[in-house]
Amino acid sequence: MKLDNFILEIYNEDNNEHNNIIKILDTDEKSQKYLGNTQKLIQIINKRKDIDYLHNNTYIAYYNDRAVGYISLTHNKDDYEIISGLLKEERNKHLGSLLLLEFSEKVFEEYKNIDKLTLKINSKNIGSIKCAELVGYQKETADKYTMKR
Repeated sequence: MKLDNFILEIYNEDNNEHNNIIKILDTDEKSQKYLGNTQKLIQIINKRKDIDYLHNNTYIAYYNDRAVGYISLTHNKDDYEIISGLLKEERNKHLGSLLLLEFSEKVFEEYKNIDKLTLKINSKNIGSIKCAELVGYQKETADKYTMKR
């Protein structure tokens, strides 16, 4: 998937680079604290593909030809949720907000049936909250932010 500033490759468990990105995120203290086990999350998303393939994908995000993290879209009950994580060395460069904005816009463009996107953010994750609000997500509950078409 091509965004304005990113290339997104569907996560492929047979791709060593993809697996390395996820492994790095799974061993990073901050990622563990706020995302949990990324590999397990990807397995859950892949199981949901059986039900609704188009709305359940994980992507490795590339910026300037280098892998910077991942982003996923998953359909869970009534929510279309975006989950993302950046490698430690890519944080605090505004890449998170840029990726979130471009991906959200692309989802709305590609999937006309989706009229609201959701982010679940730990209330202590100030960086992710600022990122979400910067691109137009609004607080709905203590840990849920949404953007409407």
